[in-house]
Amino acid sequence: VAWEKTLSLCELSLWNEYKNVPAETKMTYNSNIVETTLGWSRLATKFHDRLSEIMSQKKNRILSSAEIIGIINGDPELNRDTQWILPSDHCINSKNKGSCRCASSSKAIFKKIDRGKYLVL
Repeated sequence: VAWEKTLSLCELSLWNEYKNVPAETKMTYNSNIVETTLGWSRLATKFHDRLSEIMSQKKNRILSSAEIIGIINGDPELNRDTQWILPSDHCINSKNKGSCRCASSSKAIFKKIDRGKYLVL
C-alpha cells in the first residue's frame, strides 16, 4: 500500500544521517516501545544551541512544559520542529534514551522539578 507524506526538513535531515547506520544500532525494542539509540540523540542535540539561546532569557524561572513549547513555537528557527523538541531531553537531573548530549551535564538547559515543570538553568 502506497501513501504520501510530506517530510519536514528536520525529518529529511535525520533520515539522511540515519540511513547509513548499521541496523543493529538503530533500534532496541522494549515493552512495545521503539527506542532509537543514535538518531534521536542527534535530533535532540541538533536543537540544543538555539534552545539554550532562547531559554537563557528565562534563566532561574520555573516553567511548565506547555510554557516551554509556547516559547519554542514563538521562535522562527525552531517552531517548525516543535514536535521533536522535548524539555526532558535537555535536563541535568533526568535523562531519556536518545536525549541531547547536554543531558546530565553542566550544559543542560533544564532541571526537572516535577512532572511537567522545569527550572531553566
